[in-house]
Amino acid sequence: MKTQKQVIKYIKKNYGFWIKIIAILVIAYGIKQYFFSTKINHQIEKKHMLELYKIFNIKIDKKNKTLSRNNKTVSYADLNNHAKTQKYKGNKKFMNDILLKNNIPVCKNIKWNDNLTNSKNIKLINKNLKFPVVVKPIYGQKGYGIKTNIYNNEILVKHINFLKKQKWAKHMDISKGILIEEQEIGNKYRIVILNGKVIYIKLDDVPYIIGNGNSSVKQLIKDYHIINKNTNPVKDVNEDLILQQGYKLDDILEKNKKIQVTNIISRENGSRDYIIHLDSVHPDNIKMFIEINRVLKYNMSGIDYITQDLSTSHKISGKVLEVNSYPGWNKKCMKDKDISYRFVDALFPSKKV
Repeated sequence: MKTQKQVIKYIKKNYGFWIKIIAILVIAYGIKQYFFSTKINHQIEKKHMLELYKIFNIKIDKKNKTLSRNNKTVSYADLNNHAKTQKYKGNKKFMNDILLKNNIPVCKNIKWNDNLTNSKNIKLINKNLKFPVVVKPIYGQKGYGIKTNIYNNEILVKHINFLKKQKWAKHMDISKGILIEEQEIGNKYRIVILNGKVIYIKLDDVPYIIGNGNSSVKQLIKDYHIINKNTNPVKDVNEDLILQQGYKLDDILEKNKKIQVTNIISRENGSRDYIIHLDSVHPDNIKMFIEINRVLKYNMSGIDYITQDLSTSHKISGKVLEVNSYPGWNKKCMKDKDISYRFVDALFPSKKV
């Protein structure tokens, strides 16, 4: 039996060998994760989706991750090819560049350069972008870290510095970079695509409060999800935006006075959603939404699009904000009869004659 000294001597002697072995194992694991691992869209197994399957006599096999109907079986394990989605994963800048090269309208943007001084970055931004601008983490989710309605360099630098301090923040990775982009004015829509078909489009409204003449702005924000049933609390409050409208958090809001309290448009942040009928959407926009999936080689996506009017072609106005490869299936939308039929038809496409 070897003594402790002999073991230490053996490890030191073979140190280089074991480092190589560990490196090979790490690389092999990385390759497996990148090319061969799967990612389940667990929204497929949500309660409201299970209810839909019963209506259409769809059988779900959670063990094998399959859905079956009329002798057809499809796998929902890695519904989007993992290797294809990995290269865009979370990288808003990279994805925007790909879309732009394929004539998909995106907001003009610049990445903040950490190797330059603040003043040099500002000069580049002022030269290439027009205010108002939006600042966001290049790697981020659910609207975290995003600040909109930035009209001057002082607020811009202030938010950049704030983000740089958020090293361990939830739903974002600041170490990957910060994006500054021109702000498009309009309504935000989520478009869900599956197998080359638009399943549904919904409008997400901007959270706002209405005064009652007694409560402060702060209290109305706190009570927002109680007053507006079936909504989430407003978590990301924009005090600068409130100040721009002439109010502070402790001010009493006059009766029936309506003000916007955040620019983060997301159900996670108190937005309400409304189903949009597809026949009210310009055909150019429908074609573009489907084209985005073809360009990115996605089978499924959730596209965030902003425009003042969906019935107007994207060639005139409108910008794609980002594309999510694993979108949630909105409960209210999936209970809509037309939407549920489109979902089933896309999931189990008819054979071409």
